[in-house]
Amino acid sequence: MMISSCERTEIQKSTVKDDGRIIPRTGFCDNCAVDDCCCSIELKDVNSHATLRLCGTDDGIGSCSATPPSPCVSISGGAKFKIINSSDPKLEFCMVKGNSFYVRNAGIDSAFIIITCQHDITTPQVINAAIAPGSYYYVGTNNSCEVSHCQ
Repeated sequence: MMISSCERTEIQKSTVKDDGRIIPRTGFCDNCAVDDCCCSIELKDVNSHATLRLCGTDDGIGSCSATPPSPCVSISGGAKFKIINSSDPKLEFCMVKGNSFYVRNAGIDSAFIIITCQHDITTPQVINAAIAPGSYYYVGTNNSCEVSHCQ
């Protein structure tokens, strides 16, 4: 019996966790650099919708910057825009560990969302956020890709 196979490096990308474990990345997270946090924002109520703008991502288009409140660090990076709704309830993006980003509610209704930068692990640490129309929500990440609200 002969078995033939090939290594598909694009599918087999992995990341090394702080405790030395190698964790394979799958799905969207394959698009992030190995050292990046794999982040997502999703609707708390899948039957609602939200119009969101992000600033500070590692994989966004163009560039943007902002000065967030303490303890977040200065925001710079790419920008993303997406309307999330029941048919597409998640916005995924990559972040450099230790950096900050903001989420702006560009819609006319309040946005009730769940934010994580541990999208690629089984039980991620999350923030539940309610963002009024036109408002900004500032988020910082640490070296473990945990998120915290900057106030």
